[in-house]
Amino acid sequence: MPNTMPLPDDSLPMTGAAYFYRGVNVQDGVIAEHAHPWGQISCIESGIASFFLNGNRLMGLPGLGVWFPPGVPHKSYNYQALVFKIMNVRPDLCHALPRHACMLGLTDIFRVILDDFFKRAVQTPKTPEDTRLAEVLIDQLKISPEQKYFLPSVDDPLLSPIISHMEQNPNDNIPLNQWAKKLFTTERTIARRFQCLLGMSFRECSFRVRFLHAVTLLSQQQLTVEDIAFSLGYSSSSAFIGMFRRFARITPEQYRRNLAGNSGSEATQAD
Repeated sequence: MPNTMPLPDDSLPMTGAAYFYRGVNVQDGVIAEHAHPWGQISCIESGIASFFLNGNRLMGLPGLGVWFPPGVPHKSYNYQALVFKIMNVRPDLCHALPRHACMLGLTDIFRVILDDFFKRAVQTPKTPEDTRLAEVLIDQLKISPEQKYFLPSVDDPLLSPIISHMEQNPNDNIPLNQWAKKLFTTERTIARRFQCLLGMSFRECSFRVRFLHAVTLLSQQQLTVEDIAFSLGYSSSSAFIGMFRRFARITPEQYRRNLAGNSGSEATQAD
């Protein structure tokens, strides 16, 4: 399979149900605001991308797909070397898919079929068999759980200092009861604000902050998985591996191998 596939021409109509291509950005950078006449799901293999639209930010992370309906303008920024797979969906097949940009939890079936298309370097499904597989991919997107944000920002006098501390000190395991004492409130109050304002628990927020740090640290080949686990406050590498696999659907070592395997790939600025 080639490292990159030709980008589609936005001025031409799509001839098949979907169009697939793969891109590699070898360094951090910005992709200017643009829109497509078709729907698009961006699936990150390695790295982190931030997509901006209407003042909101969606995170492109391994294990999640970022969906953009036809005609929705967006721009993106990647923090490090980025490898991604793109599936464009013909506009008339997008009616049952989300009508707003969002993050989708990719199903196992979706991931297996998508990988198969790329292993066979199929850009446009042409055979009846591949056309049916593309339709299954679209059906899987319809049932994929939506996640509006991975780690939303919040301007709240109780939550802001907690999240800020988590981001700056991911190895610091300050429990909820200690935060309650520091902020002169109760554990229940903080827990309720996490759920109401962020839609996640205090513990879940901590996991997500650590995952973002882990993705960056894994690009440093001199650090072992055990080193990274300890630097993020884990007492064992097994707990860290479990957390990482939950979000990325692969182990830290598999992620690192993907990253190393793509380090020499040709750069293609694309979205």
